[in-house]
Amino acid sequence: MKKILITAVCLSLLAVNCKDDENPVEEHTHVDGNTVVSAQFNWKWGLDTFDGTQTYTTALNEKIKIERVQFYLAQPYFSDDNDVLVEEFPAKYLLVDLADGALVQNIGEVNGHLHTMDFILGLDSVTNHSDPALVAADHPLSISNNMHWSWSQGYIFLKVEGKFDSDGDDIVEGTDDPFTYHCAGSDALRRNAEVEVHHDALTGGAYIIPMNVDLAALIGSIAIQAEPSAQGAGPVNVQLMNNLRNAISTP
Repeated sequence: MKKILITAVCLSLLAVNCKDDENPVEEHTHVDGNTVVSAQFNWKWGLDTFDGTQTYTTALNEKIKIERVQFYLAQPYFSDDNDVLVEEFPAKYLLVDLADGALVQNIGEVNGHLHTMDFILGLDSVTNHSDPALVAADHPLSISNNMHWSWSQGYIFLKVEGKFDSDGDDIVEGTDDPFTYHCAGSDALRRNAEVEVHHDALTGGAYIIPMNVDLAALIGSIAIQAEPSAQGAGPVNVQLMNNLRNAISTP
């Protein structure tokens, strides 16, 4: 009787093992993203911290004061060392504003090694031609931010405004002429950009990506006195969008 019982138990265990082999249990080693990643924008003039009260000299030896810089950074995604996607945020739009100083802006939650962050400067075509009235007043795409041209059905990707030494006395003051650059009116102004991150976002908590915006590089060799106003998608606007891509970096 004992032999029969032992045999039955063995056969039962064998049957269970065979069933497990046919339907193996999947081992989940990936943990859902739980590191909150944000970006902090630090404004520079070359290597120095930017000071809005100061007069700066451009690459063309023009004296200027910068009063406003705003631009869209959109749809960031992160890749690892093997250029494999870690996480993407197709519905994330940041309005980066000089007036906000070193404001920390949330991107989202990730889990993995972050080698690079890619993003759009400007907006994708669908978003660019969407109705700003459909988003909340506190959204970066809200019409309340004055970054939309209703008459052209599109957003302003980049604003750069200030004053330049129009009277040639080497002083920028209230009586000097303004410069105004609004890059808008064409999807072709959009630029793809990438910065290196090099951070293991694996342990939870929060991580802030420090991002420098070099306004000297943004102005570059723009001849402000020769063309103090460019609103649209002309050569100066194209050059500014190219400059913006080169002006953004991580330390």
